[in-house]
Amino acid sequence: MSFCSPHTNIDDNGIVLLRSRFLTDYMPVCNETQLKVYLYGLYLASIQFSLDNSIDNMKAVLELSDDQIYEAYDFLSSLGLVTIVGTSPLEVKYNSIGSIAFKKHFKAEKYADFNTQLEGVFGSTLTLPSQYLPYYEFMEETKFSPDALIMIAKYCVGTKGEKIRPNYVIAVAKNWLNEGVRTLKDVEERISEMELTSDGLRAITRALGKKSDNTIDDKNLYLKWTKTWGFGLDSILTAIKKGKIKTSMTKLDNLLDECFRSNCFSQVEIDTYLSNKQKLRDISIQVNKKLGVYYESVDFEIEKYISPWLAKGLAEEAIYLIAEYCFTSSIRTLEGMDFAAQKFIKQGLLTPTAIHQFLSRKADIDKKILHLLELCGITRAVIKSDREQYALWKDWGFEDEIIEYACSQSQGKSYPMGNVHNLLSNYKQAGAFELAAVKKLSSSTKASNDKSKDFNMGDRKYSEEEIAGFMTSLDDIGDKL
Repeated sequence: MSFCSPHTNIDDNGIVLLRSRFLTDYMPVCNETQLKVYLYGLYLASIQFSLDNSIDNMKAVLELSDDQIYEAYDFLSSLGLVTIVGTSPLEVKYNSIGSIAFKKHFKAEKYADFNTQLEGVFGSTLTLPSQYLPYYEFMEETKFSPDALIMIAKYCVGTKGEKIRPNYVIAVAKNWLNEGVRTLKDVEERISEMELTSDGLRAITRALGKKSDNTIDDKNLYLKWTKTWGFGLDSILTAIKKGKIKTSMTKLDNLLDECFRSNCFSQVEIDTYLSNKQKLRDISIQVNKKLGVYYESVDFEIEKYISPWLAKGLAEEAIYLIAEYCFTSSIRTLEGMDFAAQKFIKQGLLTPTAIHQFLSRKADIDKKILHLLELCGITRAVIKSDREQYALWKDWGFEDEIIEYACSQSQGKSYPMGNVHNLLSNYKQAGAFELAAVKKLSSSTKASNDKSKDFNMGDRKYSEEEIAGFMTSLDDIGDKL
């Protein structure tokens, strides 16, 4: 690859194109050397395959050293103007100014004291201008105290060494900022707090068998577990033992997060939860088999469905029975099964026996309704509205023989079930709940109908207030019939 290579918008007719945006946004923040390097490199990029396109040529023409050119391109890279593709040898790709977002540049004098202190922290490892930019951007965006950021940098170097990158320091600062740490006093208190974690953290690392030194990240995790989540040291050690966690703080964090979301905090709760965890996995796998579904991981299923069902008293065998019931009813999702399970829980049907008895009663009722349909001359399966009507008729106080009689009287009608409903409503209004009374009422009603004439709706007028009152009272009309 050439020393300098162009973006696709460079003219190939001997003209070096310079966008006006470079003059307005970028030129004011570049020093003389940086401008020279950028412009001459832009020219070299336009003659990409020429022998003159070399760092030696640039050094000779601009009278600059290798280090000066490297530092200039490092700064230009921080602005997004170029991309450093390689360093041995140096290879630079010029970017299209029209396609990059302007990166704010900060005047060195604004952070002169900060720079001096930061250099004292990192020593000889802080050599390029671009290494300062992440700190400037973070402070500008968050109004974070420069002294506080220096203190964090010192703490990071003390635990990780001088070779850490700026992004690591900024990541620590952002984490602490999210927890309300912003000023020098806040940082000092946080560092003191972290140093107090030493004994507890040492006990944890011993239990994990972790050989490496504890880092800031480890201390942050310990504070999260104990201060934010509320786990005691004994509970954490129990989680390590029961969860069989080895060396990994990340795996321990994941396990404690799981315990936290499952509301398990004490030693006993964590011990019980982890002891039952395999049992929960077995239940999940069996439920999925009965539903006819498969999930590679059942962790979410345990947390979302299995554990809550068990916590509400639903027996393990009852869960399997509901899964079979759902499969038979073409319910093939955990969400659909949960809807059914919640119905059983709400009715207090928590054991297989209770559920079997409930389903048996429902099956017996369906048989009765099917018989009623046959009496009406209807040949089809029982549907929801049939069950709702039958339940209403039973609520009205009618025995099955009365309902059967009404069905036999409705055979051949255009709407048999609707006719049954009307007949039973008439029986209810007349107070006829015995078969003899119903038959007598039917005979007298037939004779009366033969002699009656249609009611003249014009015989009676109702005011708006009367009609409004009637409509309002419809909700409890059943209590008055």
